[in-house]
Amino acid sequence: MNFYQISYNDHTLFHILRHFECTNYDARICLKDRGYTDDEILENLEMPGSKFNTSFATDIKTLMSQLELGKIIQIQERKKYQEILIGFNNRHFPDGIGTLGVCNRNELSALNATIPILKLNRGMQLWHAVVAQIPITHQLTIVIKKQSNAHFLITAFPGLPALPLPQMKMKPLELELSKLYWKDKVFLEKQKEVNN
Repeated sequence: MNFYQISYNDHTLFHILRHFECTNYDARICLKDRGYTDDEILENLEMPGSKFNTSFATDIKTLMSQLELGKIIQIQERKKYQEILIGFNNRHFPDGIGTLGVCNRNELSALNATIPILKLNRGMQLWHAVVAQIPITHQLTIVIKKQSNAHFLITAFPGLPALPLPQMKMKPLELELSKLYWKDKVFLEKQKEVNN
């Protein structure tokens, strides 16, 4: 698959900010030229969730160039969307390509996480727990919308494919499945270090 032929727009870049530790100067200027404020950019970057390491990608262009180094593990068709799971070599990325900012509830004790609490995230109440170290991953998921003449990037994030967050515009069955899925998921936040 030629990832360089995938198209995207400013809205996609703004959405995917939440999956970067930080973004580069060019991406920030592009977003500001399109009307996004520094506060909006910072808010998206600071959202809890799975994040690409700065050494791996800081915008969609750097992400797309890294995809060529990975190996496609699976492609799943979901209606008009395609979820592509890509794995990366441990030797090339000894610290992983990013962090896993979401886990299942039953994984919390193995991570020595705090008891989960509900917090506002992405406009809804979602479970959050604090861990000393957020787990790393060597896999990422990219979701594209298949179109007749090109593929359009919807999102990309470190880790395995996931259902979208519940939204009222979903069909009833999709909404119910999404609610069930996210009821068992917990966003991980790194414990803040205390300076003496």
